[in-house]
Amino acid sequence: MPKAGRYEYPDRDLDSCVEKVKKILEVCGESARRETVAEALGMSAGGGGFNTLVASMAMYGLVETGEGIIKTTELAKRIIYGEPKDIEDAKSKAVKRISIFTDLYRQYGENVTEEQLRAFLRDKALVDLSRVQKIAEEIGKIYKKVAIYLTYAEKPTTPTIGVDETVDKREKLMPEGTKAEPLKIQYGSVYIQVPPDDAEAIAMAKAALEFMEKIVREKQQGEK
Repeated sequence: MPKAGRYEYPDRDLDSCVEKVKKILEVCGESARRETVAEALGMSAGGGGFNTLVASMAMYGLVETGEGIIKTTELAKRIIYGEPKDIEDAKSKAVKRISIFTDLYRQYGENVTEEQLRAFLRDKALVDLSRVQKIAEEIGKIYKKVAIYLTYAEKPTTPTIGVDETVDKREKLMPEGTKAEPLKIQYGSVYIQVPPDDAEAIAMAKAALEFMEKIVREKQQGEK
């Protein structure tokens, strides 16, 4: 595999490897000999291109190799056959297996400039100065294609309250003996009702709205 100082990295992006695995599954099934897989892909089993492709697929966790056999993993099948959320999670797991990608993302985020990448390779990866520029170009091309999958994170579960439970909670907020009309706010499908003279109940409603606003904002930021 290509090396960048103390890191190893695949020479292909995730999606191009997934396309090759799809072809393998269509022609060879879940497990086949290296020669059979190479033939299915129109490549030579002893060629450098085939060996680096298999190594890249293995780094992403798409295939397992041993004793001359290439076997498709469950992770690969989740990416190819899964529901949208499963695909998203599986692709994230695949890219997170590559240490240099996760470390780059942790330090710079999704968008890394050429200058930042060269600095990372010099100072963090400890790449020989004579090779920094070449390696930066190679990794930069791949990182631009896989970094989006590092932005995927588990979305927070939004607490839900059934209709009956909501009514019950509104009734409990009303102090016993209160005769004043409750404060009511309705906007579309959103309905809020609190006692007009209960500061604690109003504070609870305010805190709940702020909490929900925080969840929505985090979800929107995660989707950018």
